[in-house]
Amino acid sequence: MTDDKPDLTKTEVRQGNSRKMNLRVLIIGIVLVAIGFAVALWYNSAVTPETETTIESGETLDETAPAGSPASNPDDAAVPVPVEGE
Repeated sequence: MTDDKPDLTKTEVRQGNSRKMNLRVLIIGIVLVAIGFAVALWYNSAVTPETETTIESGETLDETAPAGSPASNPDDAAVPVPVEGE
C-alpha cells in the first residue's frame, strides 16, 4: 500500500473536510423536516371542522337529537291516542 499524501501527519489525515458536507446535509435535512411538519399542521388545521363534534359524555352530535326535536324530551313528545270508531 502506498501513501498518497506523505506530507500529512496522522492527525491531519483524520481531520474532517473543510467544506463540511455532513453538516450541510444535517442542517438542510432538519430544515426540511421542520417545513414538512409546519405544512402538515397547517393542512390539518385547514381541513378540521371548527365546530365541536362531541359532547361531554363522549357522544357525537350525530347521535344526539337536536334541542327542539321531540326525541330530546320524551315527556313533550306527542303520544298517539286511539280513536274509537275506526
